[in-house]
Amino acid sequence: INPLAGLGGTVARKGSDGTLLLYDTGIAYVTEREEQARFWRFRDVYGVLTLDRYRLQVLAYEGGSGETRSFTFELKTSLPPGMFDALWQRVNSPIGRQ
Repeated sequence: INPLAGLGGTVARKGSDGTLLLYDTGIAYVTEREEQARFWRFRDVYGVLTLDRYRLQVLAYEGGSGETRSFTFELKTSLPPGMFDALWQRVNSPIGRQ
C-alpha cells in the first residue's frame, strides 16, 4: 500500500529517526528501531495536535486498556500547507472512526 503523503519528512521521537506517513486507513511511524515503529488506524487515534510548526502530537488508544498514549514527533521540516487540516479531518471524520 502506498502512502497518501509524508507528514513533515524525517522525524525524531525519543532518540529514533523515522518517517511519519499518512495512509487512507491510518498513520504510520516507520523507523529502523522496530520497537518504536507504529501504525494507528484512524479509529484508534483520539486526536492530533500541532504544538508548533515543527512538533506534531498523536494521541492514540494503545494496548487495549482504553487509555490514550501521547506520541510527540519533532519534524525536520514544517508540515506542508493544508496537511494538518487534512489529517485532522481524517481523524475526526465519522468515516475515519469506523
